[in-house]
Amino acid sequence: SIAALPERHRKILVTLVTSGGRGLTRDAALTADPTRPIPQLIKAGLLARVDEQTVKLPAVVRRVLEGREAVAWRILPIAPNAQPADDDAGIAAGLEVVRQQRMLIDALSASPAVTLKEGALGVRVMSRLTKELQLDEEAIARLVGLGVSAGLLRRGVPDPLPAGDDGENYLAPTEAADEWLQSSLAEQLAVLLRGWWTQTHAVWLLGQADEKDKPIHLLSAASIHQALPDTRRLIITSLSRVVLENLNDDLFFHHPIAASRISQATIDHLLAEAQWIGAVAGGSAGDGITSATRVLVESGSVAELADISAAIKAPTPVDHFIVQADFTIMVPGPLEPTMQKVMEQIAVLESPGLASMYRLSEASFRHGMDLGMTATEIEDFLTQHSATEVPQSVIYLLQDIARRHGTLRGGPAMSYLRSDDPALLHSAVEAATELDLRQIAPTVAVSQASLFQVISLLRTAGFQPVAEDALGASLNLIRSPARVPSAAQPVPKPQLEDNRIQAAVSAIRREEAAQKGTTSEQPTLAVLQAAARGNRTVTLGFVDKQGVAVHRVVKPLTVTAGQVDAIDETTGAVHRFMLHRITEVIVD
Repeated sequence: SIAALPERHRKILVTLVTSGGRGLTRDAALTADPTRPIPQLIKAGLLARVDEQTVKLPAVVRRVLEGREAVAWRILPIAPNAQPADDDAGIAAGLEVVRQQRMLIDALSASPAVTLKEGALGVRVMSRLTKELQLDEEAIARLVGLGVSAGLLRRGVPDPLPAGDDGENYLAPTEAADEWLQSSLAEQLAVLLRGWWTQTHAVWLLGQADEKDKPIHLLSAASIHQALPDTRRLIITSLSRVVLENLNDDLFFHHPIAASRISQATIDHLLAEAQWIGAVAGGSAGDGITSATRVLVESGSVAELADISAAIKAPTPVDHFIVQADFTIMVPGPLEPTMQKVMEQIAVLESPGLASMYRLSEASFRHGMDLGMTATEIEDFLTQHSATEVPQSVIYLLQDIARRHGTLRGGPAMSYLRSDDPALLHSAVEAATELDLRQIAPTVAVSQASLFQVISLLRTAGFQPVAEDALGASLNLIRSPARVPSAAQPVPKPQLEDNRIQAAVSAIRREEAAQKGTTSEQPTLAVLQAAARGNRTVTLGFVDKQGVAVHRVVKPLTVTAGQVDAIDETTGAVHRFMLHRITEVIVD
């Protein structure tokens, strides 16, 4: 049995379970060593040989390793007993996912997420998003996978680049996300449902070890399973026929081979995702598929957005709410897109859902003002859309914050003018109207024009301004004298010296003489010793350390202890040759 296997054998089987059930090995060959684990597992029937290099797990063995019960194969189909789902419950769940997806797009629009080398999202990015969106890591992973599959998010180089860019790749919203944000609630949910129907991200694997025993990151290759859309389609199609408790029996009757390869954990995770996005109604609403999901099932792998959207009975957006004295805002339904955007700028969502509740606070009012809204605009928004009179306590808080907000201001400027004489500065501003000089204080004016343009124009108008640097030191703004580059000088041709020419000729002649010489019939050692005593030049043939045959013209100096010291007359360098490497000696 599997329980009695040695640890090494069990580890092989577990590895195959986590890697898809197939593996490559030379031990799959018929001639492999029978004492090795793979041939032993094949002999025991725990592995099946596919070919000389491939093995696979039998379905029964895989189910046992995954902790699944044995299959009771059905001969007759189960009578259809699926219950109609509560579309309202599914739409409520789906619209909450729409809201969270909008939050994710806003967060990545402001600060795109840096990806790892393989394009995955690291731990820091996930921590940042969970903290910023106030969602758990599983929800963030689902939203990212859904956004990528729906075409709302993509990895690449965003435009404009984030501040402090180091040449990294990022995860950021696409141009399609802008169109999605402006569409109706039904259209937004339809886009997400179609993305969910075809997505391949197994987000529940995050943090688990991959084949290299490293943690799996979101959007990494290990988290992408190309078979997930087909698996999801089988499960949801079965739910369109039977209730949840009959799901496995229905799967094994209609798709026995495919069902035997699907783990119960995968089924549970895919069902949880379906309930999360509202494709399957959960809880007291039953476990049936919604009308929009039925459109996906009946259309196969490709469904028209218009058909999905038509099946979604989203509530009509409202244009009113109730502002209460406890600084909460009760919204009876989804707000219109423009109102929703303003509401998210000035209030914090406390209770999401079709009917939601927001809270006003000093921090939320200040956030709206930081985004460019004035106190008057905020008050008008609340007054115009509140079904009841806005409480005075809310107005007082708003006005109090407005008095303290923006007392310190900043803005862009390329140059400035300053003068201790306010009248002189006022005259200068009036004289330089074409440069859009703006007087921000009695003695200071700023402009978007360069300092050179401002000074030149004022001097033309009869003023005598002086340019200064950031420390107040005077600057000379006179342009540098005009110049053109000098013509390139011809490069002189190198001249050969006579002594170098003579040395080269001598070397050539010695080489020719060596080639014309005769090989001595005397032993190599005796010839070299005689050449050293007679101060004669010889041509040595030898094999270098790389085994290459080489010839060199030298004059032997000493011949001792199995080696020869000789001088190369061309370069003047002394070389040492080992006697056992010398193949021939030619005396000039």
